[in-house]
Amino acid sequence: MELLYGVLSGLITAFLIYIVSRLFKHHRHLNLLFNKYRYYYRDIRFSIAYLYRIKIDDQYLLIKGNRIEQFQPIGGVYKYYESFLSLKELYDVKSDNPQNFCEGNDLRIIVRGKNILNIIDWFNTRKNREVTIYREFYEELIKSEIIDLGSLVRSDIEFIKQIEPTVKYSSHFKMQEILIFEVYELHLADQDIRQIKASLSNDKLILVDMDSIKREHIRINGKDCKIGAHSKYIL
Repeated sequence: MELLYGVLSGLITAFLIYIVSRLFKHHRHLNLLFNKYRYYYRDIRFSIAYLYRIKIDDQYLLIKGNRIEQFQPIGGVYKYYESFLSLKELYDVKSDNPQNFCEGNDLRIIVRGKNILNIIDWFNTRKNREVTIYREFYEELIKSEIIDLGSLVRSDIEFIKQIEPTVKYSSHFKMQEILIFEVYELHLADQDIRQIKASLSNDKLILVDMDSIKREHIRINGKDCKIGAHSKYIL
């Protein structure tokens, strides 16, 4: 009897140590820890991206979206590298449907609930994935000839924050979703600011105030224009 009591006591102690260690490790993500078990065998969509905060004269620079009719911060989805493929198999990661704007190695992925904390922990190691954030800077501002290539050298890019990930139901994708955004502030040189201001008449770029971003709406030349809900993260 004493032997049985000792075994049960040891098992209970080990279980409590495991629970406490998990809570300590993920104390910042207790909601995700709960949802890991709530959606253990269900698919959850991830979209992991970076956004630029570009302030000019106390206003925020937004760009017209290529796929959705709205204005939004310049930025893009991170991409994973070939070295991620073994982890992709380990965590049973599926790439999102191309109809959902997923291209190549985009970190628009689908995993089971049991692996959401593994994916977040992996992402924060910065391994096996894109860590530079110049791609969309080049695509949206340099390749489109709004500013020149030298702006890359003249600009300073400062990390601001990572938006705390949560599980929310997406009515668009009809599934639970986790959005992770990293926000960087782009400090432009005066000559590049002048070039951007000169390009504001091309209806692709706009400067908006904080209130417009919070309202997710702005009126331009008598036309109502939507501002993407994720734009609030750059404030």
